[in-house]
Amino acid sequence: MPFRFRFHSILVVVLLLAVPDPARADAVDGDWCFKDGRSLSIDGPNMITPGGQAHTGEYERHVFRYTIPGGEAGAGTHVLMVQWSEQEIRVWQGARKPVRREGEPEIWRRCQLRTS
Repeated sequence: MPFRFRFHSILVVVLLLAVPDPARADAVDGDWCFKDGRSLSIDGPNMITPGGQAHTGEYERHVFRYTIPGGEAGAGTHVLMVQWSEQEIRVWQGARKPVRREGEPEIWRRCQLRTS
């Protein structure tokens, strides 16, 4: 096997191993922020609501549904979140059913990493 071919093969393998795993970025999981300062976190069916409560919802890779828990503004309201891109989710609140998109959504973005 010529040296040049081996070198290029090794280089391709090294570059593929160096690419970060996109699986988490290509899912609704993660920390999301709204321009008014609210934030939420999704990890599978588990979440931290904008009100700071640990809660569970219906999880799909690009969709998350939940009902706002008691003690928070809008308690009992259905919320539907759909991942629009790696950096954006669209959030509908107040839908009569948690699977419907009614009205204009809020646009939430992935929270920026904070450094000290």
